[in-house]
Amino acid sequence: YYTRIILLLITYSFLLLLCRNGILKKFWFYNNRFILLQTILSLVGFILATAGVLKPLITVIPSESFHVYRFYGILCSKIGYSGDSNFFRPSGYFDDPGALATWVIFGLVINRSFIRDSLYSKLVPWFTIVTMSIAYYVQLALFLMLKNVTTLYKLVPIVLCVYIAIPYINSTEGSNFDIYSKTLGRLESDSEKGIAGNNRQIQMDNASRIFYRSPIFGVGSKNWVNQGEQVSDNPYEVLSKDGIVGYIITYLPLLFILMTNQKREIFCGLIVIFVGYQQRPFHFNFLQDLYLWSFLLFALLDKEQNYKKIT
Repeated sequence: YYTRIILLLITYSFLLLLCRNGILKKFWFYNNRFILLQTILSLVGFILATAGVLKPLITVIPSESFHVYRFYGILCSKIGYSGDSNFFRPSGYFDDPGALATWVIFGLVINRSFIRDSLYSKLVPWFTIVTMSIAYYVQLALFLMLKNVTTLYKLVPIVLCVYIAIPYINSTEGSNFDIYSKTLGRLESDSEKGIAGNNRQIQMDNASRIFYRSPIFGVGSKNWVNQGEQVSDNPYEVLSKDGIVGYIITYLPLLFILMTNQKREIFCGLIVIFVGYQQRPFHFNFLQDLYLWSFLLFALLDKEQNYKKIT
């Protein structure tokens, strides 16, 4: 708990510094541009590494890990340790492709509501596709549908491209470039195993058991880490760690945003972010606090600005 309080104080101090110097929007403009740069390098690296031109400078295999982490100079990657060692999933300068995809989605929401950088909104959604993140595909589809709810016909070209790409994706199954197993293959299901891509069912079962054992305040971070079993990256993560009380406090900014500013694009952004949290829940680190509380701060400032215009 002390660590989280310190992280919140750091976030508060940093956002206060940005506001007092009048550079909040400027900071987020350049932050999004840096994310855009990472997606560009990820796309370029994906093409070059697949062609055998780009080789890793550093390869790391953590103990007790099923993944291999590689640094290529212009980007990083995370791949399976066995079975798909030739498969390349770029992650920008983050440790996981899903992490890059998460910040891209957050950036799209903040950009659409407050920053309005057309270059970011036009390019970053498509470059990030190479992360092969199913959660990202779901959130991006939801974002585009909510954004174009009255003009869904604009999404027809995208749907046609996906339809055309499906046969090729299916053809890669079992090859050295197995896109299928990381995309469409993860959506397969049967009565015994359920959805193939639901590789976090064990974590969810473990975390839910811990939550029901201590539902009000959870077991605390230290005890949670020392469980000796996989309990992260599932909807019960925060509940098992901090209980119902901690869960409410953690996601309180989302409620504050909803209560503070009812603009349509902000409400749609809240839906997209909340859906993402169901697959990749809030992790206590500086970036999570920075993105979430910045969203709230932007909503407050936007509400104040509109109020001044009216009065």
